Amino acid sequence: ARGDNDVVAASPYTLTVSAEETTAASSISFEAAAASLTATAGVASAFIMQEVDQFGNLRSVSGEAFDVQLDLSGGEGYSAGATLTDRADGTYSVSMNPTRSGTYIVSVALTSGATLATNNFGLTVMPNNVSRHSTKQNYGTDYVDEGNSVDGRNSFAIKAKDAYGNDVSLGGAAAGFSLNISACTASSACIADTSAVSARTASAVLGDLGGGFYGVNYTTTVSGHYAAVVMYLGEQIAGSPFDLTVEAGTTNPLASVPFGSAASCSKVLATSLLTDIVACGVASATAEVSFGVRLVDIYGNARYQRSTTEFIKFSTISNSSLFVEGFNGSLPITLRTDVTAVSDDDGSYIVDFTTSLSGRYVSTLTHVKCLDAVCLTSQFHGDTEISGSPAAVFVMPAAPYAPFSSAGGNGLTTATAGIASEFLLLTRDRFMNNRVGVIDATGE
Repeated sequence: ARGDNDVVAASPYTLTVSAEETTAASSISFEAAAASLTATAGVASAFIMQEVDQFGNLRSVSGEAFDVQLDLSGGEGYSAGATLTDRADGTYSVSMNPTRSGTYIVSVALTSGATLATNNFGLTVMPNNVSRHSTKQNYGTDYVDEGNSVDGRNSFAIKAKDAYGNDVSLGGAAAGFSLNISACTASSACIADTSAVSARTASAVLGDLGGGFYGVNYTTTVSGHYAAVVMYLGEQIAGSPFDLTVEAGTTNPLASVPFGSAASCSKVLATSLLTDIVACGVASATAEVSFGVRLVDIYGNARYQRSTTEFIKFSTISNSSLFVEGFNGSLPITLRTDVTAVSDDDGSYIVDFTTSLSGRYVSTLTHVKCLDAVCLTSQFHGDTEISGSPAAVFVMPAAPYAPFSSAGGNGLTTATAGIASEFLLLTRDRFMNNRVGVIDATGE
């Protein structure tokens, strides 16, 4: 326009301002064509980058040489490869196939090495679908496979993962899981020999805990090894079957019983002294006689685990009539009083004693429960006599010993031809125990 406000002929004019055409690193940058970029681990995908100048103008000039790098944020140096394709209109297609899920930092550089600025890039790679090959048993705070017992609910967890080991955290796959927990003969049988798995099963429920975790709760009243077969979409997940060990529950003294070596008796008595014998031994100055107690829980499971909060008290006396009269007397004697035994490595409670006096020993067996693992005397919670108490142990006389044995009767001094005569041989062992009435298993 002129000063008098008259419009100049052909005005207004059309002006075209193009984006800056320099390729100096400080003059151009890239931005994503979409505000948010997503991809799936292991799935080939691509996104578009737009070249802009330093003022934010879209550039339509192509033909430059660039390199693109995708770095996983917090991924310990993991980078995904990418291929850049020039679309000849100022845009470039970036093709990629990352296998690690997470957020990636996208960096673009001239082939010469100068790094360019990038704007509005939020590349997120999502995990792929759940894969049975990578999904595995997981130990979390509330789902730890230890301390399992028949007393209550036992648990372990499963963590869903895709084929590349990425955690699948969306949940919702519970319907694809199935499981069976069956008893087996031993740990090795649970894992390797499916034919050793019995028909006895544990009651189990699987639930979606969220975040890609699936919890398994199971209960059983029978202790032992169990094989947990976990399947996803009809096929076993990684590591399945899992070996689960269920321990016996809280001790039930009223169902616990003594045990010993009664079956090893090489001699028997022609009297009633061997009735209900738990263990047998032989009179000796050194050899021990052993018997013990195996505790069980309320379901009858033997407690094989070692315990520090309970023990068995053995109060043992003898009421044998086989003592040598005039040498030991015929009254009962006390062998030991209130001997205590803590559990052995296999959970049994054993007491050993040595005696040179043959006869029947009777022991009162009491289960003592402590308030804590120290088992201090002042902290006893209570005691209960076990089933089968008192228990009887028979100590047999030792082998005949000639210097203490004797013979008597008329047959030793007087006999008549053709008429049967007899005399009596009274045998004793080297501890002076009377062996009369003791016969061997064959009746000799």
